[in-house]
Amino acid sequence: MELISIKQAAAFLKGCDGYLIYTHASPDGDTIGSAVALALILRKMGKKANIFSVDGIPSKLSFMPISDLFLENESEALDGFTPVSVDVAGPIVLGKAKNKSFALSIDHHKVNTVDCEKLLVMSDRIACGEIIFLLMDELGVAIDHDIASALYGAISSDSGGFRYDATKPETHIMAARCLETGIDFAEINRML
Repeated sequence: MELISIKQAAAFLKGCDGYLIYTHASPDGDTIGSAVALALILRKMGKKANIFSVDGIPSKLSFMPISDLFLENESEALDGFTPVSVDVAGPIVLGKAKNKSFALSIDHHKVNTVDCEKLLVMSDRIACGEIIFLLMDELGVAIDHDIASALYGAISSDSGGFRYDATKPETHIMAARCLETGIDFAEINRML
């Protein structure tokens, strides 16, 4: 496994054409929001991107733009797609997913035991959504309403509504950039 930077992860994501993004089992706002945002970012770049979640998406996350992003059958996309995991700290949290090995794993958990070729881990970030936000900027993709809904949901979810100690000024700046797109942040926070 190779530890990589934001810049290196962005270069990697530019290099492939199709991605299958994995979330952890019993998904929360951070793993789903990070996956949705990353898939939308990649699609804006002209790439193919889908998401696989071994468990269903909780109804409280219905504010996220999830239509046509999620695949029900993991096997239908494994061939020809580069597997990436988001917010997955280890193989046990992948549940019954068939694939447990990734070309790239993006995570904010200090201890990450995922089998991967490249690992972007930033344990100083309160949410994986913050890392996806940084990747979006590094890739030069403009934030839009749908990406903002997913990123805000990811960051708000893992920061406890911006209450936890690991929340930084930059966390609020990212949230503010999401709000500038006109998302209904009050409704997102209510649902979370």
